[in-house]
Amino acid sequence: MQQRPQRTDLHVPVRYHVIGDAWYEGWTENISRTGVLVRAAQAPPLGAEVDVILTVPAGILGDLAGETFCAGAISRRLAEAAGESSRFAIVFRRCRPTAANRSS
Repeated sequence: MQQRPQRTDLHVPVRYHVIGDAWYEGWTENISRTGVLVRAAQAPPLGAEVDVILTVPAGILGDLAGETFCAGAISRRLAEAAGESSRFAIVFRRCRPTAANRSS
């Protein structure tokens, strides 16, 4: 059985969108080198391709730190009680610094 990458609690704002759709905001709950768990009002459909922008501390995504753009897909949706925000997992396919992060 393959061991899951270590997850780090991380509570920072995140912006995300399904490709070709509007951007939404939420908060991260935890992150690993392979993905992130997000809490937000809008949960994209399972399997949807998404773009994500978040601020990552050094050491989690290799050499990346600061504002980071990641492309990925929704890999899990977690059930919530009525009236609560949604939680969903995004598996990263690729990540890079944002243009703002590269120029700083």
